[in-house]
Amino acid sequence: MNKTQSLSVLLTCFLIFAAAALLYRFRNDIGGYPYLNVAAILIMAVMAIAMLVTIVHIAMMCSQSYTKIEAALPSIEEGKQVIVFVPLTENTVRRLNFGSEISKIECDGRASILNLGPKREKSIVLKVTRKYGLCSQKTVNVGVDGSRKCAVLFNNQQAAQIEGPGLYCITKFNKNSEKLRSELQDDISMSIEYVETTHAGDLLVYYTYNRRQLTESSMSFLLNKNVEDKSHTASDGGDTITLYEVVLRGLLRSCPSSPTLIFPSDDCQDSEAWVNSGDGRLALSFLLHFSPASILGSADRLKDKTLVQKVRFFRDYIIEKDLNPNDDDLPVLGDKIKYKFFETHDKLSSYRNLENRFTTRGISFFRLLRDQVQGDDIVAGMLALAAHQFRDATEPETRSNMCLRNILNVEGKHDMTEEVRQLFGSGPDSLSGNDPYSIITFASYKLMGLGISPALKFLQPSLGPACTLRELVNGARKYVMDIYWSNIVVPDMALDGVNFGPIEDTCLCTGRDIEIDSSSDDVSLTSEIDVCCFGGCSMNPYSRMR
Repeated sequence: MNKTQSLSVLLTCFLIFAAAALLYRFRNDIGGYPYLNVAAILIMAVMAIAMLVTIVHIAMMCSQSYTKIEAALPSIEEGKQVIVFVPLTENTVRRLNFGSEISKIECDGRASILNLGPKREKSIVLKVTRKYGLCSQKTVNVGVDGSRKCAVLFNNQQAAQIEGPGLYCITKFNKNSEKLRSELQDDISMSIEYVETTHAGDLLVYYTYNRRQLTESSMSFLLNKNVEDKSHTASDGGDTITLYEVVLRGLLRSCPSSPTLIFPSDDCQDSEAWVNSGDGRLALSFLLHFSPASILGSADRLKDKTLVQKVRFFRDYIIEKDLNPNDDDLPVLGDKIKYKFFETHDKLSSYRNLENRFTTRGISFFRLLRDQVQGDDIVAGMLALAAHQFRDATEPETRSNMCLRNILNVEGKHDMTEEVRQLFGSGPDSLSGNDPYSIITFASYKLMGLGISPALKFLQPSLGPACTLRELVNGARKYVMDIYWSNIVVPDMALDGVNFGPIEDTCLCTGRDIEIDSSSDDVSLTSEIDVCCFGGCSMNPYSRMR
């Protein structure tokens, strides 16, 4: 009820109370109604209670707390306070009337948060419930500004970087907020998405992040993917193959063809059986978690028919021994699945598609390379060799080469890039005249005592005593890609939340002086819910903005 309605109810209750009092006063003069005095007393009691409740309601409407509207974020007591900022559009702030206390904030469609996409074509919608009077409330749907990010602010330096209008909640600094601050610093994939409130008045902060380890369901999803068959061993000669078969082929590469050698038997002791070796145990664990039936529907769908018989041997062994999967091996299996996926994926397997992706260490890939370059001359030398540009300046690897050279420059390793340019360029001291097919010998005196010498020594066992410049550069690029595939993560977004404790204050920040329209609650509402104890809610409750 608004103020006018409340006064009307109070006056009506008073008149009914007065009428009942008169009936009770003149009960002896009115005959024929033996229970008139009892009825009058009951009516007076009910009206007295109704008047008391109405008076309390009016008092609360006149003295209730209101959501303040400020021009800027308040000062933060570092180590004592935390501000959670939710960006709103200027149009929303201009038209939204928060003239009453916010009692509840909920997310409309939490499950859809993970499907918004990186470009945020759709915004997150919050259900904001305002309370006014004794128990009247209104719920409106407010869209979060998708062009800006929510933020958790721990000091005034962070608050100074916030621009534009929004809603902010102030809570006390506690163990949960301290833990989230540490996680935000360590994991660049984390992003604050929205806030909610509990019935007890606590603030819940929800955030998304990339899982660093694949879940079993994500592994199954990847194993169903078709990838390039680089070995070209599929029986039907096709160019694509399921990742499941690629991983299985690698795990069973050293597996014998005879079951008497694979499993313990009269001719093969337990310690000698292949299934009890490191590779064998991992292959068995893989088939326990991901059987051909669960991924492909049947082992007969494997293109490499040499695998079919081995898989059947394992299937019979699993049934005979009644074996169950062990989750302890899932992290190792996940790393192998992820590595093979990146190695065979058409957009991830090539050096030319090197990108600054998120890694399992919570930092970007280029940040990871910078950290490794600082303390490892082999990595630095590999980057210098991999980034060597041949005569054709338009080669597709140019962008990746520039990225690696920039990393070396930032870390003060430009001299290694210069060593490679001078050795393999067109100068008089070069070894190859920048010809990618020129033969270089690792024993050459010109390759000794250089900054890149540790990298050359590392590559020599795989390339032999001599190789072409192209082979040397490709070897270095393979080394870089091994780091890439081993550390980047498969995009697997997850949503989680943390309780920041009781809310001290909730305010609206305009960001700059804008005109607030207090005559309308229209915020492009998708729905509007009114819950009132005494009649209909006012479309524009009394507004006090400070």
